[in-house]
Amino acid sequence: MFNQQVLSESVTEQPLISVITAVLNGEEYLEQTIQSVINQSYKNVEYIIINDGSTDNTLNIIKKYDEQIAYWESQPNSGLYSSWNKGLKHAKGEWICFLGADDYFWTLDVLEKIVPQLNKALPDFRVVYGKNNFISLKDSQVIMTQNLPWNQIKNKFLYEMCLAYPGIFNHRSLFEEHGNFDTSFKICGDYEFLLRELKQRNAYYIEDIIVTGVRMGGMSSTLDNMIVTHRETIKCRRKNGLLISYTEVMRGLLVYTYLSLRSTLGESATTYLADFYRKITGRPPIWTK
Repeated sequence: MFNQQVLSESVTEQPLISVITAVLNGEEYLEQTIQSVINQSYKNVEYIIINDGSTDNTLNIIKKYDEQIAYWESQPNSGLYSSWNKGLKHAKGEWICFLGADDYFWTLDVLEKIVPQLNKALPDFRVVYGKNNFISLKDSQVIMTQNLPWNQIKNKFLYEMCLAYPGIFNHRSLFEEHGNFDTSFKICGDYEFLLRELKQRNAYYIEDIIVTGVRMGGMSSTLDNMIVTHRETIKCRRKNGLLISYTEVMRGLLVYTYLSLRSTLGESATTYLADFYRKITGRPPIWTK
């Protein structure tokens, strides 16, 4: 169980940070991801890459940086969360961060800025997060900046994944207490894992640091995966003893409305309507960016 005194006594000023990247055919952006980790001004970092049997140039890119990667392997796995669990077996860090193969640390000194906040967080908080910039695949421009203070999103988090997981720092005691990621999930395994901790405890928010750049188009950010995300969110709540809510019902109606419109109007028109809906509800368009 969670022991605050043990955590307090284990705080080190320069903790080892493990960064884990799982990749499948990620040649387009992987090199930028790698460089954003290995060139950090904070040097007490170990980088772990799990290549899920890529068939493009991914393996050659990894080999190029072999001496600067603490551990890597290349063989087929059974999805993202299986790869992350493999990475966890080799992670020695006090704090563990998962960085997508198309994402990157926003600045080369971001970990140096984060570390004092990690030390402040313990022993009361084991999940630490800052802000993330979401990047357009079309022109690499910032679409929006996400993540709000925990007291503003805590209730919402119980109903949906409203935190961007890339760049969240997980204390290793989380995995010791709660276990690893549930590999039965395709998209929402990170949300289910965080629910184990945050349905009863709090997260620590860093107001003034942008941690990562996150490219739109990942598994959970595409319209095609809306139905899977909806179903898995319900599964997450059930697994963690939370009741199905009105929010899930309404979200389900939106998802099935989108699918119905797409079959009638086509992908392009429906995507435009989805972004128009975001715009009139006070959110930036993302699907047409």
